[in-house]
Amino acid sequence: VRDAQSGAALSETAVLIVDGLSANRSTTADASGNYSLANLEQAGFSVRFTRAGYDPLSRGVTLTQDTTLDVALTANYNGVWVGQSTLEHCSEDGVGAGQLCSTWERSIPIRLTLTQTGASVQGTVQIESFLVNVLGVVDANRVLTLSGRGSLGSTVVGITSWSSSVNGNSMTGAFTYVV
Repeated sequence: VRDAQSGAALSETAVLIVDGLSANRSTTADASGNYSLANLEQAGFSVRFTRAGYDPLSRGVTLTQDTTLDVALTANYNGVWVGQSTLEHCSEDGVGAGQLCSTWERSIPIRLTLTQTGASVQGTVQIESFLVNVLGVVDANRVLTLSGRGSLGSTVVGITSWSSSVNGNSMTGAFTYVV
């Protein structure tokens, strides 16, 4: 079992026979993405591959002899993503020339709860105590772009740009938010 974009092995992928004479037989892919199901009945059946952070995949098989079934799963943004972010604080300079920015040397918690349907993504982003409702899209290169608004009391927070990519259980990217 491999990642469709990078080709990397996908350990911990659940492999389940969903129908036929060997229904409910299952296993899990190892660190190399390999799996094995022994002593299956020679017949037709469907195999389902599932892993957190990836679209599930089903394949039909007609087993007449030992068979190798190679599959590639496509990463998605469904689920809860938790991590840390380094802040860059920007404020108006007071003379109309633009924004002054400085990096704060502190890491803050960030939590994304996202649902992806096709190329559309919606959900929430929590940055410290601020909760922002977001909408976005995933492009052909699997890059996620989000934007949205939220509030904490009378303070309004907006995510004006978000761009990230996902590789299995890891998300990297950059975003801008304004308070």
